[in-house]
Amino acid sequence: PEIPFHSPATSLPYKVWQAVILDLFGARKGEKD
Repeated sequence: PEIPFHSPATSLPYKVWQAVILDLFGARKGEKD
């Protein structure tokens, strides 16, 4: 899997980075809903 954009977080394991993304998206969705 690749990161769609360059970021310091790319140094983290992909699973960790994905978990962070999902957490952020989930938090934003929860706020909006």
